[in-house]
Amino acid sequence: MTRSRQLRLSPSAVIVVAALALTAAMATASVSTAGRATASRAAEAGRWQALPGLELGHGQALTHVAWASGRAWFVVGAETKLTVASARARGSALASFETTRVNAPLGWYPIVLGADVLYSTTRTTSGVARLLPSGKVGAVEAASPEPMTGKVGVPVAATRVDDRIVWALAGGVPVGHGGNYKPSLWVCCDEEGAARDLTSLITPLVSSPPRGHALGTDARGRLWLAWHDGPVGRGEIRAVELEPATLAPRTSKATAAPVARPAPPSLSTERLALACATTCRLVLGSYHRLPSGGNGTRIVTWALGERSATPVDLPRDRAGAYLHPLLVASAFRGGKLAIAYRQDSSEGRTLKVVVGDARGRHPRQLGSVELPESSRGVPIHTFHAGAFAPGGFVFGQMYSDYGTRGHVLATVVPLR
Repeated sequence: MTRSRQLRLSPSAVIVVAALALTAAMATASVSTAGRATASRAAEAGRWQALPGLELGHGQALTHVAWASGRAWFVVGAETKLTVASARARGSALASFETTRVNAPLGWYPIVLGADVLYSTTRTTSGVARLLPSGKVGAVEAASPEPMTGKVGVPVAATRVDDRIVWALAGGVPVGHGGNYKPSLWVCCDEEGAARDLTSLITPLVSSPPRGHALGTDARGRLWLAWHDGPVGRGEIRAVELEPATLAPRTSKATAAPVARPAPPSLSTERLALACATTCRLVLGSYHRLPSGGNGTRIVTWALGERSATPVDLPRDRAGAYLHPLLVASAFRGGKLAIAYRQDSSEGRTLKVVVGDARGRHPRQLGSVELPESSRGVPIHTFHAGAFAPGGFVFGQMYSDYGTRGHVLATVVPLR
């Protein structure tokens, strides 16, 4: 295997990106005073809960909400440690809280895979720990084989093939001077424990490396890889099927999704959403031209082999435009595609959950909840995430006074 210097986003770089995303989110949010007051009353009434043990400091971020081992899990990453809180869901409330801290210099955002939390460190090592029914995180074990042994990239996504973890690695090799890197794409590890170079499938732009990587395994054991390729605003979504044993691509070129102007993953959804059942289906936002002029956003779905993407027919305004939905999570439930999204309007912020057919068509609403704008006098303006649970949707959002102190506020949305 060819050895190359690894491209890393340092913790400080991640914080800079977070600050930029925060600024953009605050600039685009527009909520009326009445909407804020209504949401604040809902929060103070106890529908929302500040999770104990997750008091946040500078450089910390809520990166994942997951459902595993009969509990809701909230994962917070920081430069020097990983904090995981859990709770049992009782109706629309959370109870029986537990918190575990793992001291590790994180190299990138942690990953939740089934009932495991995975992370990589700046020391080019990876850890795997089980999310236990007790609410605690089990003992950390080294990944075997170690995906960063060849120093070809940082793990950014993962899936399981039988009992083997397969990782997508983002990295690069230096080009000239000034810290520029030619990006690369690797996956690891095959049945022999080796990494495979897939760089020929990407557009190797120094300023626009592949991002939003997603890996998934469907019910028939097929392995899928997708990523956002090319410049932000002018890029495309690419996908390829990999041979599970060797990780070799089944085609010489990746397929570009028929999605015009796909929206890049935000910091709250740093990976593309890939929902897997009989096949794996991408769920993503895309920009489109509004009937009244200007740009809007909508949510579409697509699976490899389909000639066109499927728009999810969400509510529209009086002019027929989609109300700028922001994807939070997606999953198959009983063979149907369920989608959770955030809706911002002049009346406030709302989280909505809908379910359609296997492609997301003909959606009907399962549940919704107003999102508070502030709590304890502190604005909520940063990271959010959610996960489907039996009979509900668990949602968490971080609030802080510009990153110096804050908490995670969470709720359970009952689903019909």
